[in-house]
Amino acid sequence: MVPFKEMLGSTRKLIWSEESVYDIAISDDRARIFTAFSHAEHERHILKFRTVAQKEVLRLDADTKVDKLPKGIVETRIGKSVKPKRYKFTYDPDRRKLIASAYRRVLNGEQLNDIAEDLGYKSINGLRETLRSEWWIGYKSRLKTTNTREWNTEKQKYFVGGRKAHDNPIRVPIPNLIEDPAVSVELWEAVQVKLAEHTRHFVQRRTLSKALLGTGLLYCAARVNDFETPGK
Repeated sequence: MVPFKEMLGSTRKLIWSEESVYDIAISDDRARIFTAFSHAEHERHILKFRTVAQKEVLRLDADTKVDKLPKGIVETRIGKSVKPKRYKFTYDPDRRKLIASAYRRVLNGEQLNDIAEDLGYKSINGLRETLRSEWWIGYKSRLKTTNTREWNTEKQKYFVGGRKAHDNPIRVPIPNLIEDPAVSVELWEAVQVKLAEHTRHFVQRRTLSKALLGTGLLYCAARVNDFETPGK
């Protein structure tokens, strides 16, 4: 089946291939077009499966790059490797010092906003993701995934409920980074506990903020009613 292209004519009814022209007003031509598109969709699913499956295999190799690297991880291509490309991973010296300092600062109870600003993040979310990464203790890992998007009937919008454990977690040691990690495993684990505490505090502050904002809106609405009431 040859590929179809849409003809941008005045009627917009014709679709042509390299061999012939098809009119969507004719039932036989519509059937041919539908068959061709069905084959194309099937091939797309096969290609997607192959691509995703291959990525899962490559994630298990210590010298391949599939996912985005944290800032501070330097990739150096090994020779002229192709399909897949092979890399050696190292820490950027300056960034390594900043990251190690950030872990100690979190453990000392410093404000996450201040640490995030010093590391160049616009919010603490970027800092959280960096400090949760296992690259700094020598592992290439994929342990969590985003929850499936669900429709919230009450709020009439889609909601993604944070992150959850991945169905197929991986943790691959990078030999040269394991030998000389940016931070110790003990320090990394202690900071994860601190980050969990900060998350609860953040949720509480956000809930309180919403309550305060709601109070202001109710006050404004009450004042509008006063102004609209005759004699006030």
